[in-house]
Amino acid sequence: MTTTSSRDIAFRVLVQNRDDGKHVAELLEQFSNEATRDDLRLASEIAFTTLRRRETLDTIIAAHVKRPPEQVERDLWMMLRIGTCQIVLLETPTHAAVHETVETAKRCGNRRWTGFLNGTLRAIVRTSDKSKEPATEPAATNVPLRDGSFRVMDKPVFPNPTEDITAYIRTAYSFPGWLVERWLSRASVDEVVEWARWFNAPPRLTLRANTILSNRDALIQMMEKHGIAATPGVHDDAVILPKRYAIPSLPGFDEGAFAVQDESAMAASNLLAPKPGERILDLCAGSGSKTCHLAALMNNEGSVVAVDTNSGRLERLHENANRLGVSIVETQLADVTDSAELPDNIDAVLVDVPCSNSGVLGKRPEVRWRLRPEELTELSELQNQMLNTAVDATKVGGRIVYSTCSCEPEENALLVAEFLTQRDGVSLVSEQHHLPGQPGDGAYQALLTRDA
Repeated sequence: MTTTSSRDIAFRVLVQNRDDGKHVAELLEQFSNEATRDDLRLASEIAFTTLRRRETLDTIIAAHVKRPPEQVERDLWMMLRIGTCQIVLLETPTHAAVHETVETAKRCGNRRWTGFLNGTLRAIVRTSDKSKEPATEPAATNVPLRDGSFRVMDKPVFPNPTEDITAYIRTAYSFPGWLVERWLSRASVDEVVEWARWFNAPPRLTLRANTILSNRDALIQMMEKHGIAATPGVHDDAVILPKRYAIPSLPGFDEGAFAVQDESAMAASNLLAPKPGERILDLCAGSGSKTCHLAALMNNEGSVVAVDTNSGRLERLHENANRLGVSIVETQLADVTDSAELPDNIDAVLVDVPCSNSGVLGKRPEVRWRLRPEELTELSELQNQMLNTAVDATKVGGRIVYSTCSCEPEENALLVAEFLTQRDGVSLVSEQHHLPGQPGDGAYQALLTRDA
């Protein structure tokens, strides 16, 4: 194995993410044979934290650099982000954070950067003394940490939250200002801060016990037997692991004892409540996490037709179904907006529409910087078409669950309400709004029935 340092990996991954738009998770996989497991773990922590907290880091750096960011070489600024991330946001010893980042600059960047980089990072070390007692409230001097506390800086670096709470949350918690304004328009400051904290914390690992082959108690016992702390979630089949693990290395993976799935995602299949022997349609099935959950709720009896527009995703669905012992899934490559290509007289349909992903900003850190306000309305046409298609496929008396991983009303309750004014013979039975961190990711589901 060729050994590559964690900071080298983090730098190369973040530069490629910035330049090519490739996902950090995919880029990290390229280094699996070049580094130790510990180096990969640290590289992942640095890369994901740097990406999530980009605005936080840029604000802190700007307070210590006389030049505006556009007058600093882009790759050098990335090195400053990586070093500042370790110094302020992570538990890296400050000496190691500065020294190793400077050494990375020599290997991966340019030796003439080292004086400027070293001086700036040491200035940030002096301002952010880790020996100080953490604070518990927002302030212009206080940097939010992952555990909900605040690191106190020697000087103000953020806008004063008592004067401009939107600007404080935007910079200190690192979110687009337009998104923060939207959240504050419908929730309290404390609620929005809690959402921001949830999205910035390392995503916890949630497993769904595969009830076709196992159960939650047995899964928890299996994990504990191997020295892995595991606790029951709120959902009946959910198991929470407080730390992140390489999924294929977990006990029970090869045997199909579990699937990785957030509790808010589990709620979608539960709301549809498929019964053994029914014929179910999973519209826009993806790689099949909800498809396989539907089959488990049906005791693997009946039929689940999993439809997607991408053959690669359907291949991964087959692999996941085989591992989990699911035998009732039929896959179909089709246009999810064209009723003529889809089966009809279906007992129940799960329509998990493409959406802004604003409820999963922690797991998908690229989204917060890619997302545009216009997307919330641009996606509504496709979402409406898919909901119409789902109703067309459902027999009279059948059920439809409309599902998103979004927190935005335009994709959720407002869209469903507008749909019901346009489509006769459909009734709303219930809605579920999942707020970030209560207990899982943000999401929305609506249960509808076809009456005519």
